[in-house]
Amino acid sequence: MKHPITGPTIRLAGRILAVSSIIIATAGSRCAWPQERAPKSAAGCVETSKAYPLSLPSESEGSSSPAATQLRAELQLDQSASVEVMELRSPTKAGDYDSMVTVKAPTGTLDFSVPKLIKGGEALRLFRVATVCHGFGQAILLLGFTAGWTDAIQGFVIVRESGGKPQVDGLPLVSHGKLVYDHRAPETLQLWSARGQGLCEACPKRYVVEDCHLAEKGVQCKPRARLTAPMSPNVVTADIVEVK
Repeated sequence: MKHPITGPTIRLAGRILAVSSIIIATAGSRCAWPQERAPKSAAGCVETSKAYPLSLPSESEGSSSPAATQLRAELQLDQSASVEVMELRSPTKAGDYDSMVTVKAPTGTLDFSVPKLIKGGEALRLFRVATVCHGFGQAILLLGFTAGWTDAIQGFVIVRESGGKPQVDGLPLVSHGKLVYDHRAPETLQLWSARGQGLCEACPKRYVVEDCHLAEKGVQCKPRARLTAPMSPNVVTADIVEVK
């Protein structure tokens, strides 16, 4: 004997079908979301990270040139613009140098002295570079420099395109710190710096974190109200340019 399909049965079946559709749609959006959140490449932009040696064989030798230079890195901003990081070394003092960032674009070549980009940024040496993909395939170069007998001082330079032309900005010097780029907040960088160092450089320290907004003209940083819990400097500076 066949049972007739009643009205409540039809309504129950409709509800089950609707719930199933929601579950399938939600699962599909979750699978796609992480790829949009942290793309590794976009429209020809490829994310990379590279460390550079801090010691140079030529440092122990004097130079007869009044403006001897050392090429530290050759980088690509986009298909038409490249970036070079140079060291300008003293002709008489071994280990006395300053860094320079040179941008070569179709509109011309621009030189940026790191001590002019970063207050107190003398004798900073390039240590790490990260290329991140921002927006529709636009690359941002994050240049991490370090200085000091124990490499306790860090400085950072940001190279990007803004308003159709290269934009180069320096961030304030930090102590036992790092720069963080998070794809979940691509317009803001995090700048970490230790507070209350004392005499023990390896001891845990509390950090102030500044949120640095990438504006059209320049970078604007604002410190957070609270310091972090004590953290080991060796953990924080394991990667002075961190990309999430």
